[in-house]
Amino acid sequence: MAGIRTSAVAACVAVALHGCATPEPPPTVAVDAPSGPAAHYEKGVGLAQVGADDRAIVAFDKAIALDPDYQDAYYARGLAHFELGELSAAIADFDRAIALDPNDADAFNRRGRARKATGDYEGAIADYGEAIRLDRTLAQAVNSRANAFYHQRMYERAIEDYDEAIRLLPNYAFAHNNRGMSLYRIGEYSRALDDYSAAIRIYPEYVNAWSNRCRLRGLMGRPSEALADCDKSLQISAGNPSAHARRAFALWQLGRIAEARAALRDAHALYPTDEFEPKARYAEFPVMLVQSLLTLRGYEPGDVDGKLGPKTIAAIKAFERDSGWSETGQPSDRLIRALKAAVLTS
Repeated sequence: MAGIRTSAVAACVAVALHGCATPEPPPTVAVDAPSGPAAHYEKGVGLAQVGADDRAIVAFDKAIALDPDYQDAYYARGLAHFELGELSAAIADFDRAIALDPNDADAFNRRGRARKATGDYEGAIADYGEAIRLDRTLAQAVNSRANAFYHQRMYERAIEDYDEAIRLLPNYAFAHNNRGMSLYRIGEYSRALDDYSAAIRIYPEYVNAWSNRCRLRGLMGRPSEALADCDKSLQISAGNPSAHARRAFALWQLGRIAEARAALRDAHALYPTDEFEPKARYAEFPVMLVQSLLTLRGYEPGDVDGKLGPKTIAAIKAFERDSGWSETGQPSDRLIRALKAAVLTS
């Protein structure tokens, strides 16, 4: 088992340091005809390391046929199924690996990843928790459990896990970026900005961190800085629709309307869904800015989603009332100017 688990550990360390990991394959793969379960297993490990996961599965099948209790082979076959997107098969293999060795933290961690990929966040959280209980040094498992909490909108709980992942691996770029996303969700914009900046410092080619900082700076009323961040994100990867849309938001704030509309069309061309429909997205910009500025001022407009819902209307009225204005509950240029001034002086 050393081969495939060592590769997984090396990938985890590379992720922590650089934000991504693609281990280089060995120059050759042993293809001698194996005879026993261990030989079939080793052949499968070699094939998996060069990305031949379908052939690796055949080798692991043979190892398991010869030894139905070969725990390492079930674990390794589960990894191969996961890489091929065969999530049910992967989970079944990790189930068997765990049944054979209930103290295998890696197997719980990997089953958690597979469960999360199917949308089973509660099952994933349980598996990550068991992996962490068995091995407190598994920063990747802690980060993964935090991601599952995030998807369940349990942001404070996610932040606790990201804190622990970063304590274990201070240069874990993914954990810094992800903690920033959770902090943003609860309105902790300054701390979120610090985390995005840390992720970028650790891994300067981290596309999502640049894009996330662009969004946040835009929402904080700092469009010039936001534009620079989105330009950097798109320089690294031009195919990110969110970065194009966030760039449009910054351009709109700078009064560069034609460029903003063009950026929205670019986003929609890359991802032609309602989320990036240019006219609808453009119409949301004033509400998004008002929502984020209200959040910075301590009001509670709800999610920064560009929708003028009851919470946003109530927050606008509260700000208008505190400012001695007539209550309208509607976004306006006057409201945006006043909110920006209030944020700058706070």
